[in-house]
Amino acid sequence: MSQTTFQRNSVTGVQLEKEKPLAPIIEGFVLPLTEAQREMWLGTQMGPPASAAHNESCIVSLDGRFELEAMRRAIETVVNRHEALRATFSPQGEYQQFSPSASVEMPLLDLSRLEAMLRDAELHDLLTEGRQSFDLVNGPLFSFRIIRVEEDRHLLVFTVHHIACDGWSYDIVLRELGSLYSSNVKQESSLGRCSSVSMPAGNKSRNGALKELLLRSSG
Repeated sequence: MSQTTFQRNSVTGVQLEKEKPLAPIIEGFVLPLTEAQREMWLGTQMGPPASAAHNESCIVSLDGRFELEAMRRAIETVVNRHEALRATFSPQGEYQQFSPSASVEMPLLDLSRLEAMLRDAELHDLLTEGRQSFDLVNGPLFSFRIIRVEEDRHLLVFTVHHIACDGWSYDIVLRELGSLYSSNVKQESSLGRCSSVSMPAGNKSRNGALKELLLRSSG
């Protein structure tokens, strides 16, 4: 599946045939919202909880030695590759525009030093807390964060607003992220046990099997 097909598909929400690739969107240009995007935008005007209801979120398990910098570079590559992840929307919902770059923050929350019961309680709170409300005007419309549960067990929490990335495109982001992370780890070190990434079933990395997705939730 071509990169350009994903880019335009995630922006318009229209299913496109694989044999009809589209030209990539040029940064700085603006596009009108699709009907589906317009409906979502109107829904977001009802307040932060209504906007957060359109979030797509998942938790990815990384077991084994975790390479923070390798994951950071993988995320930056995915964001730079797909314009839809760099989209922002006009205050009145008239158009969307695409930034040539987007800052990628990936906070690391370390729970590994806590007692088991306290750690589990903190983890539960982190994973069930109210969904964040993205700023559609200023962006970004996605977030990544890492939770260190144990020294050799981490969780990657990825959340994105559905107005910028539909479910079909969301799966592509996850697959690319797993592949890029595995490749980056190989480049950085050939010693030790690399972390294994939990992505949708059926996808394999070249340095180890990608486990089954632990949790996927939307809305």
